[in-house]
Amino acid sequence: MHKADSFISHKDLPRGIIRACKLCKFADTVIKPRPGTAGRGWGMREGNQQRGRLIQHIKAAHPEVL
Repeated sequence: MHKADSFISHKDLPRGIIRACKLCKFADTVIKPRPGTAGRGWGMREGNQQRGRLIQHIKAAHPEVL
């Protein structure tokens, strides 16, 4: 767990995953592929990249909270 994880909200919707910064209106969306077309582990790979982008946003835009 990273210190910035407490400032990230997460929603898993049927067609995508949305992670957003709780301190501002910044959000990052990953669109899920159609059922049956996803490769193995796509959710972990894209989910971790998305989480990393939000952590980098918090470090850059809100350094006072870390």
